[in-house]
Amino acid sequence: MSEPLTIAIVGGLFGVLAGVPAVIGMVLTAKTRKENTDQHGQSQEKLELVARHVEITGLKVDYLGDRVNDLQAQQQITTTRLEQHLGGPSAEV
Repeated sequence: MSEPLTIAIVGGLFGVLAGVPAVIGMVLTAKTRKENTDQHGQSQEKLELVARHVEITGLKVDYLGDRVNDLQAQQQITTTRLEQHLGGPSAEV
């Protein structure tokens, strides 16, 4: 083999070997980005699920508060009627 040919072959091999880490880096970067995208999507789904549950719970708490207020009003009416019936303090009102 001639010296220029040997230099060209060795140079070509070094060029290929120098490109291998870059290719490996690109593959790893693409894989990492895909995993991050998948994890982000899963996190978003879970956050939306939590938000829906919080909203539902808030509606239930509001409804329960309304029911407690209704019961309080009914209890006051019953107390007034009982006191009137027994001739208690509310009978003077």
